Amino acid sequence: MAGYFSKYNSICQKDHKERNELEISLTNCKYRGEGNAAVAIALLKEKKVLRLLKSEKNEKESMKREVSDKLRRYVEFVHTVMKPLLSPAFLHCPNLVNLSVEDVRTLNKIMEGQRPDYRVWKLVPEAPTSAIVLQDYCTFPCTFPNLPTEGPVIGIEIKAKQGFLPPLEILPKDQKIKASICRFCLLQHYKVKKGTKPSISQYCPLDLFSGCPHRMKVAIQNLFKTPQNNLRIVRDQEIVYSREKKGSLRTVFCDFFHNSENEIDSFALLIIQALLKVFPGAITSNGLLPAIKPCHQFCVKSSKLCSTECAASHVLPDGCVLHRILQVQQLDTTDIANLYPQFKALKDQLNNGDSCLEKLLLVLAIHRGLGKTERQSWETESSFISRKIWEFLLSLTAKDCSIMVVMQRLKERTAHIPDENVLLDNNGRPYLFSLGLVDLDYKQLSKIESAYYNDCQAIQILQKRSNDTVPHKYC
Repeated sequence: MAGYFSKYNSICQKDHKERNELEISLTNCKYRGEGNAAVAIALLKEKKVLRLLKSEKNEKESMKREVSDKLRRYVEFVHTVMKPLLSPAFLHCPNLVNLSVEDVRTLNKIMEGQRPDYRVWKLVPEAPTSAIVLQDYCTFPCTFPNLPTEGPVIGIEIKAKQGFLPPLEILPKDQKIKASICRFCLLQHYKVKKGTKPSISQYCPLDLFSGCPHRMKVAIQNLFKTPQNNLRIVRDQEIVYSREKKGSLRTVFCDFFHNSENEIDSFALLIIQALLKVFPGAITSNGLLPAIKPCHQFCVKSSKLCSTECAASHVLPDGCVLHRILQVQQLDTTDIANLYPQFKALKDQLNNGDSCLEKLLLVLAIHRGLGKTERQSWETESSFISRKIWEFLLSLTAKDCSIMVVMQRLKERTAHIPDENVLLDNNGRPYLFSLGLVDLDYKQLSKIESAYYNDCQAIQILQKRSNDTVPHKYC
């Protein structure tokens, strides 16, 4: 979690966390949510989150036994790769914990009736297993001292998704549309047709990553309108707003502000401040990542509140969380349309292609030449393609990560609270806040094929919707 007292936190403990340090009980554990691969359980007293991998109901026992190895690789990946790339300012490395079958039964009982219907086809098997222990980014860390705060603690999770368009000149003729509609918006029609989304989201990631306050505000407002799995709000460790739990936002923000006339707009402005806040420890200085390409891009669904001329003056400041995420996302320099044929050709060259490639790519260290678009003098053709595949998988991790922001009203501003942990509302009133990144899973090789297939299917669906080739007709 970025900011205050981070120097007191253990950056990464590779050993298993002691089970007796955690109270796994019906009263201390609360279902927090889940994605496709894992479920999150909040540990209220410890201010931690347990992350358990799910399995399909008919999954082989041998695959279930691989859970501990997967999680150990995950911890190593976050520590050695994602922490240097995304900055230690935004990451607490996770720990592993061993759970008994009784622990898992208790956790499954807690989840009963809480899980959304479209997720229950996967489960947490009732057997001894390992889990990840994470900082609960919807609370302030225990290392924060007693500060003069008041009112509810509000946490927000934003899954921002891909914040840039690929250059037109690198795209094949049949995929040129991807230079005018962002991938998130492109896939919306496909997901609605498949039945995985009930309706099309109004949110566009290019607005959030634009650096323009007007466009960023529109992005936040559209996340409020159609949260899907891109937005969750937690109040005092309880989920109060999400795709499954939509209510009145005014109720959510009740007594968070002092007499604000428009709580929703006021909260959106605080989020924008947090996303653009510069953390000195996150300023790019290690030379690992190339400079980001211009972020003033427009999708056919982007907000038009900011003109192209005005947009040129907006930048994401180096050291803010969006800047670091976008840098890692833009390691995808070739686009999947070009990478997939190279991936297939390399796999065909290797005996037992998938297995050999997995070994090549399971390098838990940052590659020499990271981000270079051209083959380097020390690289063979195979090692160059392997590096581009690895960079693409890293970019997928950054495209799928979640930004966690937690904030609470301060009674007064005290001199010993660093600027990087304070937000101000329109009336100049201070709020304590902190920020972190989660959902940093290493992506498997199978994601390359699925990304290519999903893009092709989404483009076909848009083309079927209209015979007109003008992109705005599709949305």
